[in-house]
Amino acid sequence: MPPAFWNRPPGPLLRLAGPLAPGLRRARTTRVRAPVPVVSVGSLSLGGTGKTPTVIALAGRLAQRGRIVHVVTAGRGAPLRVDERGHGVRDVGDEPLLIAAFAPTWVAADPVAGLAAAARAGADVVVLDGGGLSPPVATAATIAVEDAARGFGNGFAWPLGPLRQRLAVGLDGVDLLLTVGPSAAQAAFAATWGARVSCRVLAARLAPLETGMDWAGLDVVAFAGIGAPERFFATLDGLGARLVRAQALSDHQEMTPALLARLEAEARRVHDLAERQSGEDSEKLRRELKEFRGAIRARPDAVGDISEPAMAAITRAAKVRLGLFAHPPQIMAALAMLRGDLVEVATGEGKTLAIALVAVIRAWTERPCHVVTANDYLAERDAKSLGRFFELCGVTVGHVTGKMSPDDRQAQYRSAVVYTTAKELAADFLRDELTEEAFGHPGRRLIRQIYQSKPSRESRRVLRGLHTVIVDEADNGLIDEAVTPLIISQSQVNEALAEATLRASEVSGELVCERHYTREEARRAVKLKEEGYRVIEAASESLSGIWKGRTRKVELVLKALEAREFFHRDKQYVVEDKKIVIVDESTGRRMPGRSWRQGLHQAVEAKEGVPITSPAVTIASISFQRFFRQFQVISGATGTAWEAAGEFWRIYGMRANRIPLHRPCQRQELAPRVFATAEEKWRGVLAECQKRHETGQPILVGTRSVADSEELVRRLRSVGLPC
Repeated sequence: MPPAFWNRPPGPLLRLAGPLAPGLRRARTTRVRAPVPVVSVGSLSLGGTGKTPTVIALAGRLAQRGRIVHVVTAGRGAPLRVDERGHGVRDVGDEPLLIAAFAPTWVAADPVAGLAAAARAGADVVVLDGGGLSPPVATAATIAVEDAARGFGNGFAWPLGPLRQRLAVGLDGVDLLLTVGPSAAQAAFAATWGARVSCRVLAARLAPLETGMDWAGLDVVAFAGIGAPERFFATLDGLGARLVRAQALSDHQEMTPALLARLEAEARRVHDLAERQSGEDSEKLRRELKEFRGAIRARPDAVGDISEPAMAAITRAAKVRLGLFAHPPQIMAALAMLRGDLVEVATGEGKTLAIALVAVIRAWTERPCHVVTANDYLAERDAKSLGRFFELCGVTVGHVTGKMSPDDRQAQYRSAVVYTTAKELAADFLRDELTEEAFGHPGRRLIRQIYQSKPSRESRRVLRGLHTVIVDEADNGLIDEAVTPLIISQSQVNEALAEATLRASEVSGELVCERHYTREEARRAVKLKEEGYRVIEAASESLSGIWKGRTRKVELVLKALEAREFFHRDKQYVVEDKKIVIVDESTGRRMPGRSWRQGLHQAVEAKEGVPITSPAVTIASISFQRFFRQFQVISGATGTAWEAAGEFWRIYGMRANRIPLHRPCQRQELAPRVFATAEEKWRGVLAECQKRHETGQPILVGTRSVADSEELVRRLRSVGLPC
């Protein structure tokens, strides 16, 4: 267990000891001199960076230059040279077996002993795989390998983030940082992390080895038990292979024939059973469903033991009430989600029904089951359209949307299955946690609830609890918005701060860029020069209150400068009814009710001359990632899973399954067209829309912002195209 002070802000003693830490680190990591030159290859991030391919490529390059290269990697016990044909995965591990196909490879618990063994065997240079970025031996070079697309995540060390160490510490002894990924990812990495990396950086990409095999048009069932399985699947796709099915396993998971055929066989059995029994009367079906419900309620933790016959009965119920008979790929998706997996289901392949099948079985356990959808409309639509199906299965269903009152929410959450959005569910969770009774001991709460004759404050809690969640469009809810905090705040009147903000806006008007301060566009940051500090001091001599404190008055002026330099009307915000309304910069959509934090919103209000609102004080917050990890059972479905399959596994422990198509996809992917100017692009889009419209083909055009959508509508209507 880590010491308690790790989780607390540093006290006076730790602050005094802080300057000694670098020396203590150096003392702890005294390096042994190696008998031959050593190149250490490691990564700061946990898993899936491309380290193993880098080791193989580096060993090959050195061998081409006439060096005798051996690779030393982590293992158990004394140094052991890997026999590619004689050893198995359980003997030496999967990565050493792979590397041994390209270079002599040793596994050893002690890397120093492994280096000595390699040198005795004739190596004149050793590549140390997994020796870390602070290896126990002196190295000729230390190389860090990172995924350019993921970068350094949130920049925090485990368990708060994906890093083995803090960024500054981890890269301290690194000679070369190798970023792996396509050019767009490389550019994003440089923009985000370039300023924080002091060592040399080289860009690299993964390319498949030339084997002479023609993959074009080849049907492939692919499994990958690596840190970033999505890369493997993308490589196969890039070679022209048709992925009939692809499943991301846990990192280093051992392959078995049973694993390969599991889902297909189960889905086929369920489908065939449901088909054979489809002619039976509805009363018999209702009795069967009741029996399965009772069996699962009696053994809620053994859902998998009776999942096939239960799923067959539920499939028939969907046919009776909805007229929809689930096909094998839909059942495959449902079975995978029932086991807590993520499934990739193509658009139009029946994701909604697959989720409903899972929700019924999970609801039969009598534990709360929530289905998270992308928006309020879908939550209400799915709950209502599937209501008769859930009723036949003996399951109540409800939905919660943003406009509902607390009483209505509480009533809906009493349903066995509740459709809602991540925002509403997480907000209700936070509000429940803020109730007075939520902070009491759960045992005492239960006793009071039993013995009190009148309803206690416990009745104010709207949720029944968190147990099972099924996330539709899981890539958006679990990855894209993962670290976005949901915040509950309340206004706190502060007239003195409002007056100080107005004065700070006036003072900022006296400051000139480059003379009094500098600006950094990428970080939206302002840095004062000495001349700027003098202007602020002079302006505040006759003022009192906040202006007597040097730090606070400088903060206020800096916020005013940020508001002036980086936040512009009709771009980052609009003014409506004398209020600042934030605009989403990526889409152009207005976001009423939201505000910037740390005084920035008030600084923008002062700049625009509108009434200054009271600053909001955060009373509760939680990130969506942390919220979803509160659930005991989590699964999901999406149309695009592979780009983030590794992240799903590392963060949520969810394996990703690509479900095969029920019907062949008719989509044609045409080559991109590039135009020299925006006007030429618009003319090209217009011409394409006209051509498609003449054939009667429906057209959906995606744009990057509301402004672009409005421009497209204007142009389409100008040529008589309905939209």
